[in-house]
Amino acid sequence: MMDIFAGLFLCQCLVLTLAATGCPNIHECQCTFSLIDCSGRNLTSVPRFMPSDTVYQTLRLDHNRLTYVPNNSFFGIKVSDILLNDNIISSVDHGAFYGVEDRLNELDMSINKLHYLPSSVGTLNHVRNLDISDNPIDQTAFVAGEDVLRRVGDTLYEFSFGHDIVYEWPHILRHLVALKTLNVLGGSFKTLPPGAFHGFEGTLLNLRIENTKLIALPVALSRLIYLQRLNFDHNHNIGDAGILVPAFSSTIMRYLTDLTLKDNSLTVFPNILKYLQQVRKLSLEGNKLDIIGDNSIQIIESSNVEDLSLRNCSLNRVPGAISRMRNLHILDLSANYIRSFERNDFTNMSWITNLTVTDNPLDYISPDAFNGVHNLMYLNLQGTMLREMPNAIENTPTLRDIILPSDQIMCTCDLAWLRRYMDRYGQQLHVQGTCETIISEIRNYLTNFIPMCPNYAG
Repeated sequence: MMDIFAGLFLCQCLVLTLAATGCPNIHECQCTFSLIDCSGRNLTSVPRFMPSDTVYQTLRLDHNRLTYVPNNSFFGIKVSDILLNDNIISSVDHGAFYGVEDRLNELDMSINKLHYLPSSVGTLNHVRNLDISDNPIDQTAFVAGEDVLRRVGDTLYEFSFGHDIVYEWPHILRHLVALKTLNVLGGSFKTLPPGAFHGFEGTLLNLRIENTKLIALPVALSRLIYLQRLNFDHNHNIGDAGILVPAFSSTIMRYLTDLTLKDNSLTVFPNILKYLQQVRKLSLEGNKLDIIGDNSIQIIESSNVEDLSLRNCSLNRVPGAISRMRNLHILDLSANYIRSFERNDFTNMSWITNLTVTDNPLDYISPDAFNGVHNLMYLNLQGTMLREMPNAIENTPTLRDIILPSDQIMCTCDLAWLRRYMDRYGQQLHVQGTCETIISEIRNYLTNFIPMCPNYAG
């Protein structure tokens, strides 16, 4: 009998605990210290929440089958962020966020079926981050929702939108006077007006424009006084002719340090770098450059880029012109067609510290390939065709990490030179990879087997 009473008491305590934490039906959601997680549960309606004084950071309702967010959906709970992305929501009531309008900082409604800007967004008094990207909201709907953006314009720091159905730039963005980050994630417009960023030209720090039909870099960029990061990617109609110098002004864009121009149908190194002396990180990933020719040398010499990605650029050798980039420390040559590192491929690259060459058909590295590369600390050769440990690393006394292909490297006593190299420099070289000839991690082989080899004298 006592066991029955104890069980009933435990059940009552559990119910009271759930009520106190504000967790909805335990079959639909799980609660942790800062999270109410109702994501990926095939829900077709917003769960009913019990009133709670517990403060949560995030409510996740993403990756469900919600179609409608009714009034008072979140009344009684205290959350800062609500994620409604990856549903099929087409309707949101005006009072949907009643009860959280003074607390909500982030609202993600991306990847849904909304055809309009929900008026309920305009009731959020302190929203900082709003994502409505990948919803079929066209130009007419943007105009109709002007009052919504006007109401949140003083508090919104980050805004994301974009869909193929957007054929014109939404001028109502001018109400976002506090905006620091703008993500344009799709659009069928071919040009932007000169005043596209009016209203936040002096506040915007980060800009992402991708998957549009733009035919050139917008001249409006030159008005972004304090822009620090520009991601202009996957705009396939750009091409070399679309990289317009007037879009960048050396007297205005003094703070731009990160620039990505991925997958924009480029074939040559962009000449705008001559005018962007503050850029330190550059990615040209996904452009079919084939080769960086002599006409690029002047551009490269004048740049101050420290981190360069030429991933998936159809390169069949290490571009010699890169040796002119005197400030370069990090180089990514992954996913190209490079088959060998020859003796002079890295000449005059003593400043390189990180080299990534993954997913290339690389099967040969000259023993002298890294002559003079005295500062190399990280070398990633994963996904290459190498069968032997490259002797070239003997010329890299600062190397700390080397990542090799899995189950391809021949582990024999011939690797005694590598153990001696590690002993000579007294360093903890971390070797990642597995042997082909024995079931062992390469590092374990070097530690446990090489000392027993007759050609090793420790």
